[in-house]
Amino acid sequence: MNQGGAVRLSRIAREAKLSGRSPSTSSSTRRAPREGCHLARRRQPDFPSPPAALKGGIEAIESGRTRYTAVAGTPELRAMIARKLKEENGWR
Repeated sequence: MNQGGAVRLSRIAREAKLSGRSPSTSSSTRRAPREGCHLARRRQPDFPSPPAALKGGIEAIESGRTRYTAVAGTPELRAMIARKLKEENGWR
């Protein structure tokens, strides 16, 4: 922030264009507060976590895998994604 308290954006941030697919620009998100729903602020899902995700989280905690990973993902995850895309989506 500058001395006046206003946030100063970089040139790149000022010139960035929204894709139109951002949740902040979707009509349902803009409508939500008017309809008594505040998902746009909370960003919480309105459905329970899938059992496989719960199990995976518990296994990760119990095995000590509690650190952030590289942005690209773990080698194991990347291999699983590559295998899925090749087998189920026909990617090479």
